[in-house]
Amino acid sequence: AIESALGLESGSDDRKIQLLDVGSGAGFPGMALAIARPRWEITLLDTLQKRTTFLAEAARECGVGNVKTLWSRAEDAGSVGSEHREAYDLVTARAVAELRVLSELCVPMVKVGGAFLAAKNSIVSTREELDAAASAVNVLGGEPFRAEEVRSVGPDGNLRTAVISRKATPTPEKYPRRAGMPNKRPL
Repeated sequence: AIESALGLESGSDDRKIQLLDVGSGAGFPGMALAIARPRWEITLLDTLQKRTTFLAEAARECGVGNVKTLWSRAEDAGSVGSEHREAYDLVTARAVAELRVLSELCVPMVKVGGAFLAAKNSIVSTREELDAAASAVNVLGGEPFRAEEVRSVGPDGNLRTAVISRKATPTPEKYPRRAGMPNKRPL
């Protein structure tokens, strides 16, 4: 799903990819991707410094040299003037927030032509969330979402879903809104 979001052939890592994993937590999927795709440059973003410190140490201990950590809120990292705004080929997120919120946190950091990919549960359980987030991703510069089942079983016993949006146009400067606003008033 990640490679198809980027228009790459499965297993291809010839192209240098800049990937940001928002809300990386214990490092999944970012750390696993860094190991599987050593030519890709992976940045793991988390709001807790102790997590980013742990991730940096884990990468060092594992000999993974293509990982950087970023201690920040996504709203700050994606703001106008930040070096992270529209800087990544792919931005991933897993278990961070519902899709309207997640779109505002992630899409501003995706390059035009890049993609945003959110890991969600089954297509059936995600359908309503996809419909609700359609206008949000459009406002932020993304193309309509497409959902793709992946070979991983979720807690409901169904296959998990990768929700993908390619970025078509730059994100308007007013997004993301200040810290906390995307959660309080989702687009």
